[in-house]
Amino acid sequence: MRKLLDQKVAEHTEELATVLTNKALSGDVATTKLVVALAEGGKPKVKPKKEKKRLRGICLARRWAHQAEWEKGEEQGPGT
Repeated sequence: MRKLLDQKVAEHTEELATVLTNKALSGDVATTKLVVALAEGGKPKVKPKKEKKRLRGICLARRWAHQAEWEKGEEQGPGT
């Protein structure tokens, strides 16, 4: 699959360069960064995805464990 993709890119290199350059010149920031990275010979940097806290789908006890501890003197809730 990768070989086929490399062949297609090689066949259409000039067209791809023209399209990317036009998009960069029109003000597309992401494309501009890509063109600059390619021109410098490096791979474009990809931002690592941030890990999200997953509290959904876990048991109630674990969900409570992630919450701030209750301190004496704070209200316990309605009706108290």
